[in-house]
Amino acid sequence: MKKLNAIAGLALGAGLLAGGAMSNIAFAHNDGGGTHDETKPQGPHVVKVTIDGGYHPGKIKVHPGREVRLTFVRKEKQGCGDVVRFPGLKETKDGKEVVVERTLKSGEETTISFTPKEKGTLHFTSGMGMYKGSVVVK
Repeated sequence: MKKLNAIAGLALGAGLLAGGAMSNIAFAHNDGGGTHDETKPQGPHVVKVTIDGGYHPGKIKVHPGREVRLTFVRKEKQGCGDVVRFPGLKETKDGKEVVVERTLKSGEETTISFTPKEKGTLHFTSGMGMYKGSVVVK
């Protein structure tokens, strides 16, 4: 077993150093873990999303017509978690409609609030798309 782990480690290291396809496959993306399923019948959906190698929970289930408050807490000091982007969610800045995107600092909380009007899935990603999560409106 030790020999197998050593060989796998060497192969992965060689792929990373060479910048080859192996590194792209090994770290294609991280969709986090766990699911948050809101069961409260009233009030806003309030969810804390921890960022540490991905989004936790990575899938959040909510209901249409109720405010959603996602508070992102970045635990990692480096990596892809420094930006969260909602490609399907727009806001107005300086008179222009733009994609909702926030820079996240390690150890700090950043809250994004919105009210989904209809059923569907709203995806969120890190700035480079390495971490992926979703809000499922059911």
